[in-house]
Amino acid sequence: MISKYKLLALILVPAVVVLTVGLAFIQQKNQEMSRDQFEKLLYTSWHLARLYYERGPFEPEPVRKMTGEIGFRLTLINGQGQVTFDSEVPGELESHRDRPEIKAATVDKPIFATRISETTGIKTMYYAQKADSNTVLRVSSPMEYYENQRELFFRETILAVAFLTLAVLVFGLIVFRQFGRIYFQLSRAVERAKNGDEALPTFKSLDLDEALFSLSHVTRVLRDKNQEISFLNQRLEYILKNINEGVIFLDGSQILYHNERAEEILNCRIPDNITKITKKEVLNIFASVKKPQANQLRLGEKFILFDQTWEDNQLLVIFHDQTEKEKYTSYKSDLIGNISHELKTPLALILGASEVILKDKDMARPFLEKFLSALYKNAQRLNGLLDDLIVLHQLEARPEAFDESCDLGEIMGEIEEMIEPGDKKVNFSFDTGLIKCHSTHIISILTNLINNALKYSQGPEIEVSVRQKDLFLEISVSDLGPPIPESEYERIFERFYSISRSRNRSVSGSGLGLAIVKHIARLYQGQVQVTGNERGGNTFWVRLTAPKTVN
Repeated sequence: MISKYKLLALILVPAVVVLTVGLAFIQQKNQEMSRDQFEKLLYTSWHLARLYYERGPFEPEPVRKMTGEIGFRLTLINGQGQVTFDSEVPGELESHRDRPEIKAATVDKPIFATRISETTGIKTMYYAQKADSNTVLRVSSPMEYYENQRELFFRETILAVAFLTLAVLVFGLIVFRQFGRIYFQLSRAVERAKNGDEALPTFKSLDLDEALFSLSHVTRVLRDKNQEISFLNQRLEYILKNINEGVIFLDGSQILYHNERAEEILNCRIPDNITKITKKEVLNIFASVKKPQANQLRLGEKFILFDQTWEDNQLLVIFHDQTEKEKYTSYKSDLIGNISHELKTPLALILGASEVILKDKDMARPFLEKFLSALYKNAQRLNGLLDDLIVLHQLEARPEAFDESCDLGEIMGEIEEMIEPGDKKVNFSFDTGLIKCHSTHIISILTNLINNALKYSQGPEIEVSVRQKDLFLEISVSDLGPPIPESEYERIFERFYSISRSRNRSVSGSGLGLAIVKHIARLYQGQVQVTGNERGGNTFWVRLTAPKTVN
């Protein structure tokens, strides 16, 4: 709402400005008219002087009397610029050759010149023109009267502006008093109507009352609709922010909206216009989404599907990150291949041994025991594979609690009994004492790492170490090689990835042991990694941050 002072200023200021500008314009025009009249008077005086000049030689006294009565000065200048007669200054005068009006008259271009006279020292207007071929007739008149008239008119203009401003002020106050009260009452009523206040004031005018009622009703309806739209926008913003799909809304090359998930999927900051994108792969994606026939994309290692909806020139694109699904498909394919391979070999041996036993019922005892041993060994191999699958599934689906204590010394004893080193030697170096940890997890980590080292290492010894640090438990298993390529340091901990391909083709495994170690380490907010060691082999490190020493 406009304050009363602003309203008063809106009434008075424009009126005063218009009045001042108008009077200034009138003053300027009046000055131009006064000067024009002064110039015409001077021009008329020149013609009178010329008529007098054409009648015969000037007689000084009559000429001075005539010019004095009329109020102008008359001067004759010869072709050399010498003054031959002057009605006001007797005697010889300096050369007038350089006077601007004389120079203009000499070339037949007479002008009105205004300047301070070098002879009288008074501001004067001059007009000169040739009276004959060898004489210039100049008339002049002091501008004192003109200047006095201009100053007088200026003072009168100022007085008129002041008087009219006062009149406008009085008139504005009267208008303000008459209409200001109604304006402010109406403004307050409109403000209350905008806020939905139903207790509105009444006016003597029925039209104003009806207008206020309509405004109040429309305002309440719009306010309710705005609240509803705001609530819907908040819910939509929340949904778009938290869904797993990336959403981009395009109008031509202009990007009107995108959520954070779209930037995560495209791995790129999305500007407000496609032309500002510098990443070539993302530009190719935006080019592809405008083609209805394409709906699957590849961005680096990511697999992206998208749905699109067109309306006029606007395009809504929804991106789906299918990377994990593709990885799962790949993992499943690897699982089937690895499990098929792992199952096929022992099953083939079991079937072969069983067939031999069934066909030769009178088989000698030594041969029978040999085939029965092969059956048992391969059945254990199958059972171990199934146990690994069950453990990995349990770790992924329902991680076990580790809020219990275990003795590191007892764990070392169990590990020594469980491990069959064969022709290799396993050197144990264990700290002793109780720790807050699930014993089966420590045993699973050690058995998987030791068996992995025994299976693939070509050296005669395996070093096993379990150490209690200030904030974590450190487990390490070192072998003598061959070294694992650094390019496979991360992959060997993936599910179903068999390291036999990179280390020893004569030995195969399910590829689950190291994945189990990695999942257990995650339960304890720990980490697992492999590095090369000084002896040319590999060292597997597991650091568990949750276990604490029990006093």
